[in-house]
Amino acid sequence: MFSPLAPIQSDSRSQAAIDSLLARIDAIDTVLAVLNHQVGTGGHNVAPTLATRAALAELDLATIKRMAMEMDAVSAVLQAGYTALQSARKRGHWAHAAAVMLMRESAEAFAAALSLPIVER
Repeated sequence: MFSPLAPIQSDSRSQAAIDSLLARIDAIDTVLAVLNHQVGTGGHNVAPTLATRAALAELDLATIKRMAMEMDAVSAVLQAGYTALQSARKRGHWAHAAAVMLMRESAEAFAAALSLPIVER
């Protein structure tokens, strides 16, 4: 009549995918904060919280992987853009307009990638 109680264990693949996605979100958020500081705009902070982790835990593994791929694309754009900005600054050109554009476009892409599961439902 009664079965022994066993602890509920999470799917380690899913947990690893969530941890990886949260690390990507945190890294992108850090770079966007630096860009915000450089261009003199207001702060940007989407630091992952327990609520974020809980929301991601409800998603299927395929959606988490799709979000991770989107975050990788945003990271690649940020990395290329930031490298170009640093190169210009080393040559003495501040490139403020380019930094503002990179910040704006990257922030929009980041927000779109974060809202991906909401759009799909």
